[in-house]
Amino acid sequence: MYSLFIVWYLFLAGMGSGAYVLAAIFGFAGGRSRAKGLREYREITRGGFYLGPLLVMFGAVFLIFDLGSPEKAYRLFLSTRFTYLTFGSWVVLVFCLLAAALALLRSTDRVRLPRPVFKTLELIAATCALGIMGYTGLFLSSMPSIPFLNSPLIVVLLIVSSLATGSALIALYGFFNQQRKSMFFGSRIIVRIDLVLIFIEILILAALIVASCFGGDLSAASVGVLLAGAGAPAFWFGVVLLGLAVPCVVGMLGRQSSHMVNQAISSTAVLLGGLALRYALITAGLHVADTPVLLLSG
Repeated sequence: MYSLFIVWYLFLAGMGSGAYVLAAIFGFAGGRSRAKGLREYREITRGGFYLGPLLVMFGAVFLIFDLGSPEKAYRLFLSTRFTYLTFGSWVVLVFCLLAAALALLRSTDRVRLPRPVFKTLELIAATCALGIMGYTGLFLSSMPSIPFLNSPLIVVLLIVSSLATGSALIALYGFFNQQRKSMFFGSRIIVRIDLVLIFIEILILAALIVASCFGGDLSAASVGVLLAGAGAPAFWFGVVLLGLAVPCVVGMLGRQSSHMVNQAISSTAVLLGGLALRYALITAGLHVADTPVLLLSG
């Protein structure tokens, strides 16, 4: 079953891969566009290129902790049977090695690759980051014995959440580098993108709750745990208040004020909400799945 190590892995790997995907998309678009907004965004999203691989690597450490030993992690790469865990392990490994190498190349002028080669490698790394986002959702939803988590909406929800937390991470990178003018303008764009992602996240989360209420006894029981049981504090305070309400309110106030402190508060709330979301989902699913009475009634 899933542990708290998995919660941290899903959070860190999702946030890191989401930041890298956004950096790659808008970095490429900004490099080919004359629009000022995209050029400024290209500058701030450099944070995704540097922080993304570090967070995915750190998240992989928690995955090893969950497996119990480095030897078990090593065996995943030797397995001939396809599983989400085996696939994800290879994707994480390729991404970390390639993204780390590209980050080193960006930080030095001593070694330069031809631009087409560099961009091709960057595209491969971004594709791996997309794989990590999708795989983390598939990994969490791959347990048929937990109907609440065994839903395609979980996959979509975690992908959107990964992009939202990745966007918030980039915004914080801009906040701590706000002495550069480009960071100020770029952070305004990234926060707006984050708001759009949060609204999408609200819709998907609402759809998941409604669908689970009509998805059978176990799914409905999980909703009860999420809204009024063991997962309620993390859900209402962490997800709803910090992860969704605070960014929306600060975003609305941001129309009248562009102060980067407000943006930093909003981004920090999004990150805390992303962590709380994964904890609340797993708590709701496992709490019900481990309850013999409910299992027998199902």
